[in-house]
This record gives sequence, structure tokens and C-alpha cells, in this order.
Amino acid sequence: MIVQQVNFEKLRIYSLALELLDLIYELSSEFPRDEIYGVISQIRRASLSVVLNIAESQGRQTKADTKNFLIIARGSLYEILALAEVSKRRRYLSPSEVEMLREKIFNLLRQLNSLINYLKVK
Repeated sequence: MIVQQVNFEKLRIYSLALELLDLIYELSSEFPRDEIYGVISQIRRASLSVVLNIAESQGRQTKADTKNFLIIARGSLYEILALAEVSKRRRYLSPSEVEMLREKIFNLLRQLNSLINYLKVK
């Protein structure tokens, strides 16, 4: 049986977003349980938002709609940056873990921005 892929599954930014999601779930599993409805929930939802908005962007009819969903994904990446800093200040994440997250986030941001710029809508 041949399983087909849809467009978003072929995107490098989609693969990078999934890797970031996996890392965030792994790291946040070590956070204190009393953060289950706070930082854990928020950082996981933000990372899931990146993945889902990239996917949804590819199902849109116009470049403008596609671009808007990619911009939402980019906003969620900035949210993750802020949550990583909060997590470091609360000592849920080590400085090296935050640096690893930041590297992955900025790599994804660069590629996402390139795609957004490519889709410039007049």
C-alpha cells in the first residue's frame, strides 16, 4: 500500500516544527506537576500551534491566507521563546536547555520568515 503525503508534510519547516514540539514535550515532562495547567500547558499549546498553523496554511486557497497562518505560527514561536525564559527563571529549564530551544526556534524562524517573504502579497 502506498501512502500519499500532502503538501505540508513535505515542507522542511513542518519537520522542524515537529522536532521542536517533540523537544518541548520531552523537556516539559520534567516540570513540576503544579505547572500542568500553567507553563506546561501553555508551552505545549504554543508548540502545537506552530505545527498546526503550518499545516493549515497549506490548505488555503490564496497566498494571503497562507501567509496569515504562517504569521500566526511565527507568533507562537515568539510565545515559546518567552515561555522558555520564564521556565529558566523558575529553574524548570537549565540555561543549556534554553539555549538548545532558542537555536531550534531561531532556525525555524529564519526558514519561516523566508517562506513568508516569498509569499509577499501586494
